[in-house]
Amino acid sequence: MNIVNFVIQGKGGVGKSFVAWVIGQYGLEKRENTYYADLDPTNASFHRYPALNAEHINISKTDKEIDRRRFDDVVDALCLHEGFSLVDTGAPTFLPLMSYITENKTFELLEDQGREVYIHTPIVGGPAMEQTLVGLQSILESCPGRVVIWENEYFGAVDIDGKRIVETQLYKKHQDRIAGVIKIAKYPADTLAVDIKTILEKRMVLADSKTAGFRIPAQNRIENFKRDMFDQLEAVGL
Repeated sequence: MNIVNFVIQGKGGVGKSFVAWVIGQYGLEKRENTYYADLDPTNASFHRYPALNAEHINISKTDKEIDRRRFDDVVDALCLHEGFSLVDTGAPTFLPLMSYITENKTFELLEDQGREVYIHTPIVGGPAMEQTLVGLQSILESCPGRVVIWENEYFGAVDIDGKRIVETQLYKKHQDRIAGVIKIAKYPADTLAVDIKTILEKRMVLADSKTAGFRIPAQNRIENFKRDMFDQLEAVGL
């Protein structure tokens, strides 16, 4: 099965690369023949994890323009790769990239080439919630493919006028295209949050906790977190 995952969101700093980091590990452990690319021109953190072996490809010309030929190369690689692919895009290139994808019917092309396309986008609580919802709406209205919504509670609960995302008109309007909702809970500040922060700062993956000096209780928390994330990814069809 050939699956192509895109992580896309127009608002920066809302956990997009974290989402890619989780999906990347899922692919390594659960699927075969991975190809990963990091297109973020300003905060290319996804490719800095050695275990994930993500290629950094800067497709940005300016804030309002991408190098379309370079993105052609990325699409070509996705069409040719047999296996599990993942592309982490950059928030600064959101608008020109969406324009390219729409004009060139990129996701339709990938589907025609026998690839199942999944679009992952995080939404958050707090001050940035509205901007992430705008990004989600843009994706739902302009991009074909299965959409996976990631509710990131790091900045607070995703409370949309007292409703969860699945209760909104936006969700109900497009629910036939939404593969599912994955929840990233706010972790206890003195335990799991510290564990995850340490792993990220050291550019490790979750499996490294067993060999990187973490104590047994921390290893157990990390393993439970990984199992929860992987189970949610399986539930949406990955």
